[in-house]
Amino acid sequence: HVRFCEGLLRLEPLIAKKFEMKGSEKSRQSLLDRDMEIKLAENIRALRKQLSLTQEQLAEAMEISTGAVSKWEQGNSVPELDMLIALADFFSVSVDALLGYEIRNKDREETVEQLKNDLKNNNFTDGSRRWEKAVKKYPNCFDVIYNSGNLYYIGGVDTKNKAWFGRAIELFLRAIDLIGQNSDPKISELFIRIRIASVYLCMGETKTALTWMKKYNFCGMNNGMIGNTLAAVMEQYDEALPYLSEALIDHICGLVSVVNGYINVFMSKGEYENIFDMAHWMLNFNEGLKIPGRTNFFDKIKPIYHALCSVACSKTGQPALAQQYLEKAWTAANAFDADPDYSTSSLRYYYGEEGYAHDDIGGTASGAVSKLFEENDGFEDLKAVWEAMCHEKEK
Repeated sequence: HVRFCEGLLRLEPLIAKKFEMKGSEKSRQSLLDRDMEIKLAENIRALRKQLSLTQEQLAEAMEISTGAVSKWEQGNSVPELDMLIALADFFSVSVDALLGYEIRNKDREETVEQLKNDLKNNNFTDGSRRWEKAVKKYPNCFDVIYNSGNLYYIGGVDTKNKAWFGRAIELFLRAIDLIGQNSDPKISELFIRIRIASVYLCMGETKTALTWMKKYNFCGMNNGMIGNTLAAVMEQYDEALPYLSEALIDHICGLVSVVNGYINVFMSKGEYENIFDMAHWMLNFNEGLKIPGRTNFFDKIKPIYHALCSVACSKTGQPALAQQYLEKAWTAANAFDADPDYSTSSLRYYYGEEGYAHDDIGGTASGAVSKLFEENDGFEDLKAVWEAMCHEKEK
């Protein structure tokens, strides 16, 4: 009995000490919780600012009040568990990281790359939720906003989801405000505005689309699109013709520049078969632009392409054929020089205002061929034949 009582007496201080330890642990745990709350508040604020979001924008993205976000960042309250998980997902970090144990933030470049991959892989059916998350996370990032707009535009066309077109326009307009961040030379404010016109066209809002096309038709770059829309959709054929005519001239001149560029590349590489094929293609193309019995300003280039065919035949061991093409060049040059016509009305399918073409290849077609031989080495035999032809004409 005595021993039992003594045991109780000995046990009492142990129980008291145990209670003291529990109190100490509770106090320590309270300090740890408070420290975690402070880190959580700091991380929410830091991650929000890292995305250039206001408290209002974060609140909108998480579908809560701005006041709740403010309390989190001040450390006056903490998110519920489901909201913690949602926040971690939104910021692309782990819950541990959000609570202050580790920061593993995804780079915005990864988000942009994912958006581009969605477009590349036609991933439209299950992507819109991810696009919206990206937009809310990076509302001030041009690359995210522009590429998301592109996805809604192309995705709307692909899936016939007309609701996406409106969202595409919203994002494109926002991208224009952020254009200063853009580093892609292929994208400009003008390019985006023309894209908006295309979206309106897809929406069936043709008049609005035409308004945008005409307003931003710098240097006639939208002439073809305007003319086609007027003819194919609005059935305003007479109004369409001048736009189509100007577009035709621009595209032909552009084609000549492209072909000449290719020929220069092929010449540097000694790819004479490609030179022949491309020059011959342009000769056939030119015939389709002719009004029977009338020369046009592209006839001035015709002898140059004949001369290039002659060069190609000479370099590929076909001297007889080379001579034939040189004679064709001579005939074509004389035909144009005898009756030169630089007016746009001399071109088939042109119904626009009267205009005149200009070039830098020389005063005459025969002079342009002479210039070709003079400025390129290795054509001495053909050059001699050509000079003999010119000398004979002078006689």
